[in-house]
Amino acid sequence: PGVGLDATTLRVRWAPTAVHDLPGLRNELDIYPNPFNPRTQIRFDLPAAGHIVLSVYDARGRRVATLHDGQADAGPLDFEWNGKNDNGLSQPGGVYLFRMVSERNGVRQAAVTKGVLLK
Repeated sequence: PGVGLDATTLRVRWAPTAVHDLPGLRNELDIYPNPFNPRTQIRFDLPAAGHIVLSVYDARGRRVATLHDGQADAGPLDFEWNGKNDNGLSQPGGVYLFRMVSERNGVRQAAVTKGVLLK
């Protein structure tokens, strides 16, 4: 188990025992373009269908937008963030964290990456 941090991605690794067919990510969250103004695409590959929550957080850790909260099919998924919060208000420029949590059969996994909204 370890945690690695580079310029754009937080990677969390673990070694489960006696658990097979985890609903984890094949790829990490990719955002493009990054930096962006005002829109960016969030892409990832979900190897098994299940419930996912994709949220955007500001640099202080406050959730500003939920892009998806529900079932998702296996395969490549693509979401867009328009730089606005859940109330439709444009957010200021800065660093934002994109967090995706998947859950299937009671097993949860998460992936996080950061993006920069330029104003």
